[in-house]
Amino acid sequence: MTGLVRKATLMAVCGLFAAATASANVPSPGNSEYPLWIPIVTTTSGVPYPGKSVTYVIRDFTNNPIAGSIVEVDFTGCSDLKICNAQTAPATINCGVFGKKIRATTNAAGSVTFTVVGASINTGNGGAGTPGCGLNGVVVRADGVLFPNASSWVYDQNGALAAPVGSTLSGTDLSVLGVDVSRYSIPPNPYVARGDINQSGTLSGTDLSLLGVAVSQSSVSPFTGSTNCLATSTFCP
Repeated sequence: MTGLVRKATLMAVCGLFAAATASANVPSPGNSEYPLWIPIVTTTSGVPYPGKSVTYVIRDFTNNPIAGSIVEVDFTGCSDLKICNAQTAPATINCGVFGKKIRATTNAAGSVTFTVVGASINTGNGGAGTPGCGLNGVVVRADGVLFPNASSWVYDQNGALAAPVGSTLSGTDLSVLGVDVSRYSIPPNPYVARGDINQSGTLSGTDLSLLGVAVSQSSVSPFTGSTNCLATSTFCP
């Protein structure tokens, strides 16, 4: 009997060890850090608009950081957003293979930072607006493990309407966002996250004011000559 107990105990310990080993290096959203909003910015001379990066810290179920985890931010479900076919390091994008998915690998601390470059196709067409993503339209994965979805707002509201890229932030961006804001106040018109610059879950004059600040800065050094993609790059299809 004692031998059977010893054997059962050994098997239980081995089972716990196997379970712990299996959970190591498997991303755990509950132990990780992630943003709920991801801005999409313009660039100036190849330098993205400052202060709008987002960082993911990927940890396993025992709260240990995971180095080398592949974090994927997937904009495929957002028909109104265009992502540039070159992104700031360490992020990569392959339009033909990834589609509208940006990927990057975590460092030794399990951390990776994205600065997403692109624009929207907001037309502001006669008050009808342009359909697009609502809240939580951006899908996020780490090593294939689903994380909570994110929402995404955009500075250049109409910059992806035509190629080549090179449009600047202007009063036109304010105008088309104004259509979204006015349309949102009349049910049942939908909410679109692209204009929710203050990340409130609604569209209002505050969002217009914040975009207005960016527009005014685009004419002042060092923001002059803003474009919506990095030099020599364009949008993914």
